[in-house]
Amino acid sequence: MMGAAPPPDPTAAGPPPKKPKQPWQVPGAAQNFVNQYAPEETRPYILRPRRFMKNAITGEGGPGSRLARLRAASNYAGYGQPERTLNAGITKEFNDPTSYASTPMVGQLANYVSSRLGVGLTPGEASAYSGQQREAVEGATAESARQAGTRLASSGIDPRSGLGASQFGQISRARESGLADVARNVTLLDLARKQQIEQEASGVAGQEIGRRGDVENAMQNAARLEEEQREADLGFTQGLTEAQLQREALKRAAKLGEPSTLEQVGGIFHGLSQGLQGGGGGGGSTGI
Repeated sequence: MMGAAPPPDPTAAGPPPKKPKQPWQVPGAAQNFVNQYAPEETRPYILRPRRFMKNAITGEGGPGSRLARLRAASNYAGYGQPERTLNAGITKEFNDPTSYASTPMVGQLANYVSSRLGVGLTPGEASAYSGQQREAVEGATAESARQAGTRLASSGIDPRSGLGASQFGQISRARESGLADVARNVTLLDLARKQQIEQEASGVAGQEIGRRGDVENAMQNAARLEEEQREADLGFTQGLTEAQLQREALKRAAKLGEPSTLEQVGGIFHGLSQGLQGGGGGGGSTGI
């Protein structure tokens, strides 16, 4: 009867571990890198995404490709995202001035002012105010008529008499005057409301003009930052180019300092000649 199989030897050599893939070797990673981080204007010309991603992380290359890879590497590292977000926002608002007015609070205020500009009191507001004032006038008229009737009755005067007609006539004229005041007050309130809305509209227009100025200033600052970034990129790439040229110049100078093939052959023959002459002179002196 056979025994159990021996446990595996942990010291036994197994298959070599797989070499980890570089970031640009992961399927699809290079193209995603180009789509996400490369400058948009350079993407159609990037025909080898893997090489581009590798050089962006580790290499140099030519000045144009180097500048594009510099931007991609900066984006990959997370630099510039707030600036890009700001640029996108202010560019949208710069191209569409009404976008600021469409924000919730400003848009609601602007829409309200626009809908009420030149309108004054709404029919409901005018009706509510005039109804309240008319009720006061009618109530005062009724109270005056009641008091006048009581006085005439207590004095034994017929309300239909000339004195009674005179008193009730005064009460009627007071009522008409009160109602006319109500109508005049409604007109004055309507004009005051129009003036108020005009002032609000002027304030909203001032806010929009001020906002437009802020956006233009932000666009100027963004343009300045972009120009500074361009100058920094150009300085960086120029520095790399000059360093590369300097390395090539040093290589050429070192190569020029090396002896040529003819000089090397001539040196060899010269050494042999000197060696032969030295050997011959030694033999002659020995014979003497």
